[in-house]
Amino acid sequence: MKTFFADPERASLSDLSNQEREVQKEFLLNNALNSLPVYVLILNKNRQIIFANSSFRQNLTQEELAHLTGQRPGEILNCVHSDELEGGCGTTKFCSKCGAVNAILKSQRFESGIEECRITQKNGNALDLLVWANPIEINSEFYTIFAVTDISNQKRRKALERIFFHDILNTAGSVKGFLNLLKNAEPDEVNELLDLMSISVQNLIEEINAQRTLSLAENEELTLNRQTFSTADLLSEIINSFEGMEIAKDKEISICDSSENVTMQSDKTIMRRIVTNLIKNAFEASKRGQKIEVSAKLVGEVVKFDVHNQNFIPEDIQLQLFQRSFSTKGLGRGLGTYSVKLLSEKYLKGKVYFISNKQEGTTFTVEIPVNY
Repeated sequence: MKTFFADPERASLSDLSNQEREVQKEFLLNNALNSLPVYVLILNKNRQIIFANSSFRQNLTQEELAHLTGQRPGEILNCVHSDELEGGCGTTKFCSKCGAVNAILKSQRFESGIEECRITQKNGNALDLLVWANPIEINSEFYTIFAVTDISNQKRRKALERIFFHDILNTAGSVKGFLNLLKNAEPDEVNELLDLMSISVQNLIEEINAQRTLSLAENEELTLNRQTFSTADLLSEIINSFEGMEIAKDKEISICDSSENVTMQSDKTIMRRIVTNLIKNAFEASKRGQKIEVSAKLVGEVVKFDVHNQNFIPEDIQLQLFQRSFSTKGLGRGLGTYSVKLLSEKYLKGKVYFISNKQEGTTFTVEIPVNY
């Protein structure tokens, strides 16, 4: 079987039964693990589950419990990459950046593995986990004790703290700065300062609304407000909203000549949020003097939005894009591309993807049904 990372081989059914039986004989170990409030698994050398403690089992359906033995962690947690290759969990290119797989492989080298793990599930939900993996010997055979704690709320809180204490505070600070300048401004300077202050206030409102939208989306409380609008108006409004923003300073943005003006029916506010996030990421990736191009085209029954910048995304970063909490901008960031994927695919029934190479740069694409 093909693999890009970990060994794809699995134990036979008879071997799994024997391993499960040997572990069940360890009454003290079983009782100790079942008493813990965190999720604990025992894995064989093929990274397959042969024991799950009570805390883990009580969160599974009857069908999941029936197929638990022999599964790998990513498979039982419904990771989007767990069935991309025949070898399953641990075998794709994306798995090389998975904290869970790397912690397990460390334990198989008789080291203690502690890693953070980000999982995007097949239903669009995202998990941020802290995992521990340690080797254990049972009846002359080595296994891995694999413990999992959900730190999603902690990660989400840190991201919000970063946004509100840094980004929003900076914007509010700029508003205060303009107010101070107005006190001593000459008459011919007042209108310009008011325009700049208006832009800062609008950016402040946009940032707060963006976080509100994301919070509602993650809690499955976001409701759609479908309306008819044109893509040309949408793109023009978004581009104009970046006027005067520090992130866009000394950088160019334009709508491609080949862009089409498509009339579509969808949630314009969410669509605006999606494209705005992609353009913001493009600005952050771009250097002074570089150009960003955006476009919209009707392809069959979907509208295809492209946002292109001139820079290449390194492969190790490509493998982690769209995961919640992953960011190239430092600790406590990482909601941009994740929110794009969540809003596009879970709410507008579209899809998002990207192409990046050193010759042509990077293009993010969102495809949304023209009428939904």
